[in-house]
Amino acid sequence: TGASLQQKADGWKEKVNESKGSRPRTPTHPDQDAQLRGSVSSLLQTVSREEDMSWARREQQALGRVSLQRQGWFPAAYVAPVEDFSNTLATR
Repeated sequence: TGASLQQKADGWKEKVNESKGSRPRTPTHPDQDAQLRGSVSSLLQTVSREEDMSWARREQQALGRVSLQRQGWFPAAYVAPVEDFSNTLATR
């Protein structure tokens, strides 16, 4: 029951610790570490830039700055040019 489950858990814990200790870790060279960090950093920057670009593109489309080949889901009659929008905000 409870005691036997605890014994099983302890047994598994010992096996896990033994397998961790018996397997040698592959040491990495400091240059490899730096190279890996650089690769990850550049990948994250690329993803971030692409997300920023897609966000900017969607924002421009929503504000009517980018002409689309097909009709969008938002009716053009409800989209004011950017200049009119800023004037509307300034007068309030």
